[in-house]
Amino acid sequence: MEKIISYLKDPAWWFTAVFIAILVSLAAGFLKDAVRNLAARLSTTYRVKKIQEDKEFERELDALLKDQSYMIVTFLRCLMQIMAVFCLLTMFTVVGVFSLVYSFQENTHSFIKGLLLGMALVSGVGGIWGMNYITPRVRVVKAAYSRYRKTILKRVNKNAQQDATPDAQAPR
Repeated sequence: MEKIISYLKDPAWWFTAVFIAILVSLAAGFLKDAVRNLAARLSTTYRVKKIQEDKEFERELDALLKDQSYMIVTFLRCLMQIMAVFCLLTMFTVVGVFSLVYSFQENTHSFIKGLLLGMALVSGVGGIWGMNYITPRVRVVKAAYSRYRKTILKRVNKNAQQDATPDAQAPR
């Protein structure tokens, strides 16, 4: 138990824990689709659920592509939520390290330390929940932006080709 407490007092452990949590969350985000596809192949229940989720994804994607201002607002919402998750995870790290490293006076030691550890725990759980909550929305916005960009590039290339070809009826 003493060894565990000494590890918790080391700031390197807290920063490593947040770094590993971010890596695991990213890996889970990438593996989620593969696991979902595998489950859909093996089970009819998951297959039906996947079809419904894909229809919902396409419906949201179409809504974003139809209204450019809605896409921008949704993109900004995703950006703000990502920043909020980052702040929660930073608070988890900083408050946790501060509460374990800083020496308090004896009479307020346990209350303040418990309060700070509680804040660290809540912010860490909130950060992880937030990452899970915003992942589908970020996926839709990313897909909408990518399709929108391809559409714009096609228009630009088409206009450039029209400008490059001389009209046969233009005066010389």
